[in-house]
Amino acid sequence: MSLSRVLLALIIVTGAVPALESELFLGPEEVVAGVEILSQHIEDGATRLDDVSTRLHARGRYANVGVQLQTWIAIGDDDARRIDSGEFTEISGRIDYLYETDTFQLLPHYIVNAYPAYENVEEAHWLGADFWYLLPYEGVEIGTSLDYDLGDEYGWFASIGARQFLQNAPMDFRSWQILNFGDTDYHEHYTSGADNDGLTTFELGGEVIVPMPWINGWITAKIEGHWWLDSKDKDRLEDSAEMVIGFGGEFRL
Repeated sequence: MSLSRVLLALIIVTGAVPALESELFLGPEEVVAGVEILSQHIEDGATRLDDVSTRLHARGRYANVGVQLQTWIAIGDDDARRIDSGEFTEISGRIDYLYETDTFQLLPHYIVNAYPAYENVEEAHWLGADFWYLLPYEGVEIGTSLDYDLGDEYGWFASIGARQFLQNAPMDFRSWQILNFGDTDYHEHYTSGADNDGLTTFELGGEVIVPMPWINGWITAKIEGHWWLDSKDKDRLEDSAEMVIGFGGEFRL
């Protein structure tokens, strides 16, 4: 993954916790920290905060073992969900192991998601893996993922998708397209609230990365769309399509 490795050094984590992680992690060592302002907080198509939020994130990797922490904090108020400015809408921790060759990456992982701003909402404990394969076209990859909730509350979900990396100095660009689906528990208790299974959302996104004036710093701007595909899900939601705009900054060592 020679070209992907070069481009990856210039790319940041964006959005909420996706079903299929669209960023290619570096190994065997990396240190990343950053902040991002989002137009709203969307997770796997589900609206966690329908107003401006900020995301703080940090991760480190040593000997291919990675640890990541992310948190989303409400900036605006969301009266419909009874969330006030300053509340933590989600806290996510992740531990994974990166196994990679010249043509693919495999990331078995454990992820825990908590929602402090919501009352009586159980934590999610996901055990799963992401797999990405580099196509013969440089910078183009296809992937899949599968996750299961160890708490037996939210069922399982899976994804298939593609991502692309393009470098045009001094700017870099990445894009991703992801199709998500899950079982009945995932639909009903974690995302739309509908009593059905199968397809959930289609995600389409792109991000531009520009270097900061000082070393190891980057500025990003992204846009990401989420479209619900099943009529039963759409009937349970205020909006069957959501668009997220984000701006951020990050340091990498």
